[in-house]
Amino acid sequence: MIDEWRRGACGNMPASQSVDLHTRIWGLLETHDEPGARALFNRLLPLLNFERMHGVAVYKQVFLRRGIFTSTASRIPGAYLDNQDLQEFEAIWRDVEPLLEK
Repeated sequence: MIDEWRRGACGNMPASQSVDLHTRIWGLLETHDEPGARALFNRLLPLLNFERMHGVAVYKQVFLRRGIFTSTASRIPGAYLDNQDLQEFEAIWRDVEPLLEK
C-alpha cells in the first residue's frame, strides 16, 4: 500500500474487514506522514499476514469480532480455523482491535 502511494496511486481497494485502518493509513500518506502511515501499517501487518495464510476463515472471524457477522459458518469446505489458529488469532486481535473504529 505504501509503495503504491509512492508510485503515484490515487487509492487502492483494501479488504473490507479492516477498511477503516487502511483508510487511516492512506490519509496519513496523503498528508505526507509516511512514518505515521508505516507505523500504523506495521501494527496491522500481523493480521494481514494471518489473513493471507488462512483466507476467508480469518475475514469471517474479524467480521464476527466486529459485530458484523453473527457466525463464521462457511459454505467453503475446510474454511475454518482450528484451535491453534484461533489462539494465534486471539494474540493478533488483542493488538489490532484497539486500532479499529467502533
